[in-house]
Amino acid sequence: MRTIGVTIAAVGFISAAYHFTGGENMELMEWTEGRRPLAGLGIGVAGLLVAAGGSALSWRR
Repeated sequence: MRTIGVTIAAVGFISAAYHFTGGENMELMEWTEGRRPLAGLGIGVAGLLVAAGGSALSWRR
């Protein structure tokens, strides 16, 4: 669950950074064309929450 969360966060934050640097739309995040960079930032935060949740659930192992 942590790996999935980190991957989702990376894709979201990279998409937002790519938008701010003047890059074209990433094909992976093409569906957010009208809503970038906020969609990328939101997806990044959601990924961090998933990673934190996975970390919190596995701390007893």
